[in-house]
Amino acid sequence: MTSGKDSTVALLATSSDTLAAGMSALLLSIPPIRQVEMREDLGTLVAQLDGQNPALIVIDSVLIDLTSSGQIDALRQRAPHSLLVYLTEDMSEFRRLETATADTVVMKGTDPAQLAQRLEQLLREHVTT
Repeated sequence: MTSGKDSTVALLATSSDTLAAGMSALLLSIPPIRQVEMREDLGTLVAQLDGQNPALIVIDSVLIDLTSSGQIDALRQRAPHSLLVYLTEDMSEFRRLETATADTVVMKGTDPAQLAQRLEQLLREHVTT
């Protein structure tokens, strides 16, 4: 469960400017998120997690090496109380991520209203302010 000052922070890791702009706007519309911080690669994201406890971490799956569970394990170790959400556009990748992790996996192209509603529900259950 996430609580405290970082409970209003979401981290977004993607190398796509278009995805970053759209997801940032969507995330800022979801309570309790008030700040979205961007990372362009997974290594930077993991390295900068020390001392942070963001409510939500959204990761573009193109940044993840699915042949190794090490990256997902490193994320989980550095952010044990954060909700992790993976965005993918490939159904086989979707299945592999769902199998490899207990975190949320979302297909790119999901209706924004449905995605916002799903994330808001997850945050409501997960975050204490």
